[in-house]
Amino acid sequence: MRLKNLWDETIGKQIGYWPVELPGPRGAAGVEETVLAVPGYYQAQTYTCGFTPGLMVLHTFHPRRSPARFLRAVAPDPAEGGTPRDRLVRALRDNRIGVGHLRRHTFEAIARRIEDGQPIITMVNNGRGNHWVVLYGVERGAAPTVYVAANGLAYLSRVRYPWASFERIWEPRATLACWGL
Repeated sequence: MRLKNLWDETIGKQIGYWPVELPGPRGAAGVEETVLAVPGYYQAQTYTCGFTPGLMVLHTFHPRRSPARFLRAVAPDPAEGGTPRDRLVRALRDNRIGVGHLRRHTFEAIARRIEDGQPIITMVNNGRGNHWVVLYGVERGAAPTVYVAANGLAYLSRVRYPWASFERIWEPRATLACWGL
């Protein structure tokens, strides 16, 4: 992934993210896929993993919203280890993003939401703790797959995850389906 030229690295460090390009559809024959046009951001500080996926979703539906204003609303705190779910949900809702908690923790439930145009903010466990990510695409078929925007975690740098692999690191209780209001 590469940094977009229109962003100064200094601004990214101050705000807490850097824009990056997320891979789009594969276009492989026989693959039924849905990939949402979610902007990719790479978190600039270790504790901004809640802010960064929230900003990706916010800019999916409201691309002109101020990152600095959203950062203040999310208020990631290094002492807390980032952003609690309730504060992230409140910041999204205050910025005209509908948020629903996913009740069914299955590939089918994720796929239906994404196919309805709803990116998913969720958590994965990286072995050291939980980390917020965005699910922005799915592939159906013999090998169900999810597309993960991981905010720069090296072990999650593969964007397409086979569902069975993703399910092993997924923390489904914190799964938020999002839509624009």
